[in-house]
Amino acid sequence: TLASGTNQYDTLEIVTDGVAWFALDQAGSFGATTFNGDVTIADTYQLTIGHTAQMTVSDGDGTTNLVPEVQVLGTTKADASVLIASFNATDNNTVCPSLNFLKSGNATLGSNTIVASAEVLGEVNWFGADGTDFESPAAAIRCEADAATGVGDMPGRILFMTTADGGETLTEAMRVNSAQQTIAANRLTSSHAKAG
Repeated sequence: TLASGTNQYDTLEIVTDGVAWFALDQAGSFGATTFNGDVTIADTYQLTIGHTAQMTVSDGDGTTNLVPEVQVLGTTKADASVLIASFNATDNNTVCPSLNFLKSGNATLGSNTIVASAEVLGEVNWFGADGTDFESPAAAIRCEADAATGVGDMPGRILFMTTADGGETLTEAMRVNSAQQTIAANRLTSSHAKAG
């Protein structure tokens, strides 16, 4: 049901079984209570926590604008931190907290197309303000497919990248390939058999 009320401003509320899901006032302020169900935000819409505008970084190259759709912005460590937590007596990875990345070779949401060899599957980037913008990356960790992929076959490699002094371009410093070999500065440094 829809209901209206007055506090400082006229307010539009959505109420279900006597519980207000949210209220929107004339000032454009959105006051949320507890959501007892799934919350869906459509593609291209943004979620910003802690500020009224979103920040622009780069896609990792120092120049191409990237405005992430989900942002947590703050002025203290607590304001600018995200926690993923699990509370369970089981001690294996079936209930541990996880941060997951998925890449499909298909441009349609939810569609499954095999990824190619060397395709980037995900990355974590670190940026610093350079006095002009927020687009200069300092370091990154990137995951790529390490060879041809197939059903039940997803060889991977992890790249560790840094930016040299005087620049804003990431270059590879080290990688761990699908054979679990560590290669630093293009030199093979170690090779370990997979633990049994």
